[in-house]
Parts: sequence; structure tokens; C-alpha cells
Amino acid sequence: MKRSALALVAVTLLAALGMNLHTQAQTQNQPPSPARSRSDEMLDRWNDIGSKLIAMAQDFPEDKYDFKVQKDERTFALNLLHAAALDFVVIRRISGSNLGPDFGEGDNPSRDAFKTKAEVVKFVQEAVTDGAKVIQQQGDAELDNTTKFFAASTMASLSSTIVRTTWCHRTRGDNA
Repeated sequence: MKRSALALVAVTLLAALGMNLHTQAQTQNQPPSPARSRSDEMLDRWNDIGSKLIAMAQDFPEDKYDFKVQKDERTFALNLLHAAALDFVVIRRISGSNLGPDFGEGDNPSRDAFKTKAEVVKFVQEAVTDGAKVIQQQGDAELDNTTKFFAASTMASLSSTIVRTTWCHRTRGDNA
């Protein structure tokens, strides 16, 4: 009995090892995939962070949208609005067009303009969607163009900055 159990364990281990070696051999025989373009990489980062921001906006309870930890901080809703508005400011600059809704000057829309959770979620979704369209339209060639935005910046650095800033708002929820 003991011997048959030991034989069963040995056969199972050998089968697992054989499957692992077969999988590794298949992977090694495949040619490397071609390098992706910089705009494709930027688009993936944009969509990844944007989808997380949208998920947060959708998942957070509406009765907590106006919560803030300290008096001098933005509320959860205002952080979402700020991140989306900053996205629009940058993508408008990059595209040279007036994409998105009118939310006033700067990158801090009033909560009065977006009173409900549904309105905030829609604004965030629009920012992510419009930003993705601009990245796709601009492509690699436009990533090295320079524009004046706070200081002379390439489109790639502006896009990277907005991706990082949005990520900071998503992870820290502060007034960065």
C-alpha cells in the first residue's frame, strides 16, 4: 500500500515536470513579438489607470462622495473631478481642440456643475475616452512635438505627467 502511494506521487510529479518542460519548450520556440509603439504603450497606461479611476468612481457609495479626511482637503468627488478636468486640460492642449464639456476655468470644476455620482462618473469616463482617442490620433510622430504647458514640454512628457498625476490621485486620494 505504501509502495503504491509512493509510485502514484512519483508518477504525478513526473507528469507535472513533463508538462512544465513542454510548455517551456513551446515558449522558447516562439519568435519574439515585435516591439510595440510608444503611443501604444502610452495608450495602455492611459486606459489602465483610467479604467481604475472609473471603477473607483462607480464603486464608491454616493453618500460618501463629499467625504474628506481633513477640512483643507478636496472631497472624493472633487478629487475625481480634478483628475478628469486635468485630463481634459492636457488633451485639449495636445489635440488643439476643445474636447469635453465646459467645466469653467482651470482644472477644479465646481461640485455644483456635477451634483450626482452619475454626473461625476460620466465626466471621468468622458475624460478617459477622449484622452484615449487623442493618443490614438496623435500616434508616435506627435509624441516628440513640443508645446508650452507650464513649461516647454513634449507631448510624451505631458501624457506621462497626466498618467502619473491621475495615478497619484487614484492611489493617495489627496490634493496633489
